[in-house]
Amino acid sequence: MLVSMSDKELKRLSVLQEICDQRITQSQAAQLLHISERHIRRLLQKYKAQGPAALAHAGRGQISNSKLPEELRLKCLNIVSDQLYG
Repeated sequence: MLVSMSDKELKRLSVLQEICDQRITQSQAAQLLHISERHIRRLLQKYKAQGPAALAHAGRGQISNSKLPEELRLKCLNIVSDQLYG
C-alpha cells in the first residue's frame, strides 16, 4: 500500500533506519527527534513489525467522523441559496 508521509515522518523513518543499521544509538536518535528513548523503542518496534507505513499518521486517508452526508450537505446548500438568492 502506498502511503504519503510528512517531512517529520520521513525524518523519523531515516533515523529509525540508522538505528537498524547500527549507525546511531537509540539515545542519539531520541535527541535527534526530540522525543524520549521510550518512544524511540515504541516506534522501532512498530517499524520492525509493520514497516515504513507504521510511521504514517493512522488517520490519513480516512473520512472524518464529523463529515456530513453528501445528501444533507446539498440540501443545506439549496436552502441557503434559496434564501439568499430567492
